[in-house]
Amino acid sequence: MELTQDEVLQIVKLVEESAFDELQLEMEGMKLVVRRGGVVAPAGEVEAVAATPRDPAPAAKPAVAAKQEKAVLQAPPAPKAGSPSGAATPSVATALEPGQVAIKAPTVGTFYRAPKPGAPPFVQVGSYVTEDDTVCILEVMKCFISVKAGARGYITRISAENEQLVEFGQELFVIKVGEKVATAAP
Repeated sequence: MELTQDEVLQIVKLVEESAFDELQLEMEGMKLVVRRGGVVAPAGEVEAVAATPRDPAPAAKPAVAAKQEKAVLQAPPAPKAGSPSGAATPSVATALEPGQVAIKAPTVGTFYRAPKPGAPPFVQVGSYVTEDDTVCILEVMKCFISVKAGARGYITRISAENEQLVEFGQELFVIKVGEKVATAAP
């Protein structure tokens, strides 16, 4: 089965209008990859990685890479068999102190603290973040969504467990809003 040019353009339009940064479609020996940011994957291997940051302003037109079944995809591992059912119960929202802001899940998905397995997490408790800093990624049907801090300050709490399912609106992090404290040089 082949996609027509109109079908490909319709898929590109759907990605442009969605919250997703990447779409990968495979069917009968054909693969279509649509990414935001205008980057076309080389004709070799395609690796699914942390999505590129997405500004609230209109994004650049997605780039499309279509090729025959030669791509190798790598995604973060699924929850381990010995771990809980894979679904984290939504955290009980605790009252925020004045000056604190919660970062909430923009969609249902699997929560990852790092861009890939074995890599250091995007943030830890005590990390200073700015509005556009990526604090985690959420995987939804093999599409990865970067979650931005949305505020400037220090991470005071991490409310979700790595590789666990989170619900829409579930608290992921808490930020103590404020400017970075300068440290004296020795």
